[in-house]
Amino acid sequence: MCQALPSFNTPRSAAMRPGFMVTVVTVLVIVTVLGFLWLTGHLRQVKEPLIDVHFTLSPTPFNVTARYAHDHGFFLEEGLNVIFEPTLTGYAGLRGLSQPGVRVTAAAESAVGAAIADGVPIKVLASVASIIDLVVIAYRKDLGIHRFQELAGRRIGIASRTTSDYYLDVMLELKGMKRESVTIVSMPLDELGKALKNGTVDAISIWSPHYERIREEIPNTIGIFGNEGLYHWSWLLTVRDDDDDTLNRDTYTRLLRAMIRAGNAIQARPKVAADELAPWVETTPQILLGMWSWCSFDVQLGQSVLLQIENAARWYQVRNFPDAQGSPSIDVLSAIDPVPLRLADPIRVQLIHPAIP
Repeated sequence: MCQALPSFNTPRSAAMRPGFMVTVVTVLVIVTVLGFLWLTGHLRQVKEPLIDVHFTLSPTPFNVTARYAHDHGFFLEEGLNVIFEPTLTGYAGLRGLSQPGVRVTAAAESAVGAAIADGVPIKVLASVASIIDLVVIAYRKDLGIHRFQELAGRRIGIASRTTSDYYLDVMLELKGMKRESVTIVSMPLDELGKALKNGTVDAISIWSPHYERIREEIPNTIGIFGNEGLYHWSWLLTVRDDDDDTLNRDTYTRLLRAMIRAGNAIQARPKVAADELAPWVETTPQILLGMWSWCSFDVQLGQSVLLQIENAARWYQVRNFPDAQGSPSIDVLSAIDPVPLRLADPIRVQLIHPAIP
């Protein structure tokens, strides 16, 4: 008995339809292309060498964003190998920017203004901390000093070209006194505390956490003038001024992105951050939290930063170069580069600048 041959008019299965085959081929092509792109990008990421960035850093309560970004891997995620190098003062860090390689530092506007007036080629990228007070005039109570005006004729220790130097002049002016009414004794920052303890000076101008340490070492002996909510200052991320403004700009943008993350993280969970960072600052988490109550770690660049630097530069110019009296103001605007921060997060730049269209 013969079997019936299959009819050529029998409907095709779904797998044999032309539209289905086209869809399968298209999906396979898309998956292959995406896989290739992922693998290429992954290999590029793995093979791309990290960029070495030398960061001159001092362990202060307002310099913590860089340390936090480093410890939490934010710099590495941006492709940066940040190498910390110690310094005692911001001005010393600014001077060190002239060394080879990609170098950054952070310093108070007083040191930045002094460096600009001295002709040090630098560029300010952003304020990484805004601070109220945390600088004082510490004095020996056993000398019979009770009011600020009783410092007249006394020896006051300062670290030249730093906030220590600048703040003393601010306080003298606020109290209606002239610099000539006191005896200024300039010395390295790390010798100020020793000089106050051994009686070489009667008072010192110093910032946190140094004066807290001195009070712990000789309790009931040290009094302070200051912390009145009147002194507002900034901690500025600064780099070398290269002839080509675009040189290292991408690196600086990455650096700023990492520090923005760090600043946000510290402010979101301050207690956790204080527990982590207190050993580096060489203080307790409780004291560090108290200091941070006077700080903001919003990375930004506004007109107030420009004015602070201009005031500091003018102060330094007039005090150290008497012939500069009446001369035009120093061009601070050209010592600011807002572009990296604008690339990192444009809303954080509130500065009128020629580099911003």
